[in-house]
Amino acid sequence: MLLQLDQECKDIDIDEMDTMIQQERIDNKRDILSINTSLVQDEQEQEEEEEEEQNMMIQSTTTTTTTMISRVSNQRWFQFIYGHHYGPFITLLVVFLFSAIMNTITKSKTFFFIQVLSLWAIGVSVHEFGHAIVAVIGGDTTIKEKGYLSLNPFATINRYFTIIIPILLISFGGVSMGLPSGSIDFDETKLYIRSPYWVSAVGMGGMAMSFFFSLLLSSPFWSGYYAIVVGLQESYFLFALACSVYLEVQSILFNCIPLPPLDTYIALSPFLPQIVRNFYRTHAQKLDVGCLLVCSVVLYQWGDFLWDFTPAITSDLFEIPNHYIHQALNIFYIPTLFGSVPPPN
Repeated sequence: MLLQLDQECKDIDIDEMDTMIQQERIDNKRDILSINTSLVQDEQEQEEEEEEEQNMMIQSTTTTTTTMISRVSNQRWFQFIYGHHYGPFITLLVVFLFSAIMNTITKSKTFFFIQVLSLWAIGVSVHEFGHAIVAVIGGDTTIKEKGYLSLNPFATINRYFTIIIPILLISFGGVSMGLPSGSIDFDETKLYIRSPYWVSAVGMGGMAMSFFFSLLLSSPFWSGYYAIVVGLQESYFLFALACSVYLEVQSILFNCIPLPPLDTYIALSPFLPQIVRNFYRTHAQKLDVGCLLVCSVVLYQWGDFLWDFTPAITSDLFEIPNHYIHQALNIFYIPTLFGSVPPPN
């Protein structure tokens, strides 16, 4: 009997111990769950605090930027640049003259780039002015209202020529092939009233102005002035001029591709069948992007031809010595995203 009672007590103790162990496990799980919940809450609170700090930083940056823009926009020089009819073009001329002076007395790549880029922006204004003035002569009365005769580069900003083409050409053809450009929106119907040939003249007007602008930039070379001025022969001023003429010639050659929306296509469009012109008007945006992609691939595949061919044309047409063009390109060259052909040595 005693043995039986003793065994029963032992069984009860074992059951109590099992119950205590299970309860302790449950308590441990609860503690762990509570700790995890607390950690999750802490992480959430930390993320909320970081997000709040970021929002406050963004708000502060936005407020500061808005204040700075407001202050700058109230300055007279800013109002002149953006408010005056010819302000942007005059500003570009001032920037060019300053960088040209600095390039004459120093050899700084910074001023070299400033001179080249300012001349490119001026060249864009002159190119689009060539389109605009021919359109006005041809009977398009909307050109003046749109501000295209002001030589203002901001008036000719276009999503294709200012954004899409530069990105594609910088990626495939090198930085010199991808500088931003512009375009004008002229009324073909008013030009067709007089003659379809006015549309062709508008298409060729930009390239003609680019050619005459190149002729002006190269005047120190074909006039022989650079050779008689002591100390001017190896100045970055002349190298920048040579580079600018090269870029203008490259732009003219690029516009000679008879694909929309380039100048040569505009010049040839009156001679195309009516069904082709109607198809292009209906699908203009898709065709423009597709043709630009084709041009980019062509430049990527045969860019070495352009590197060799364009300097030769520039040298022959404008009497710029080859070593000026090559030296200018070596200064201006920046590798492309897809590893285009480097400039000639």
